[in-house]
Parts: sequence; structure tokens; C-alpha cells
Amino acid sequence: MRQNGVGNDPKHRLLFSYFTKRKFRENLSAFTLFNTVPLKQYFVDDDEINDLEKELREEHSVFKNGKYYQNDTFNKVWQPKPNAFQEKLIS
Repeated sequence: MRQNGVGNDPKHRLLFSYFTKRKFRENLSAFTLFNTVPLKQYFVDDDEINDLEKELREEHSVFKNGKYYQNDTFNKVWQPKPNAFQEKLIS
């Protein structure tokens, strides 16, 4: 699962729920330094920029100490699956 750049796809969190014995979140804290897209001249599609900025403002809506922190509604607590793997894992 390491170095797996799956982006926003929740499948890696679902998979992890079958290997853990405790509840978890995707991250402890996430932030951006901006809530608008920088370097817009490098984007081809204006609609893409608008969608991305909307997502940034929604997901990173907590402004504190010069940073836009992720709203907890986008970092839910996942529970381990009842039929999760119980043997020893090697990382």
C-alpha cells in the first residue's frame, strides 16, 4: 500500500480497514497554503480551475495561522472490518 498514489479514491482506506484492528483516519492533519489555484496560466480548462477551487474552499475551509486546514467532514473515522485479517502483518 505504500507509495500508492491513488488520489481521492477511497479504496485504499477500505482496503486498510481489512488489515487494522483499530479505528483510523486517512491523516492526522492536512492543510494548504492557498484556497485558490496558483499559476492558472498552466491550466488548459477554466472549468477545471473553477471545480478545483470550489473543492479547495470546501475541503480546506478552516483558516488558522496562515493555513487552510482540512475540514473534518472530509477526513472521516474509519472502523476496522469485523472480518479483518487477524494474523501478523509484515511491513
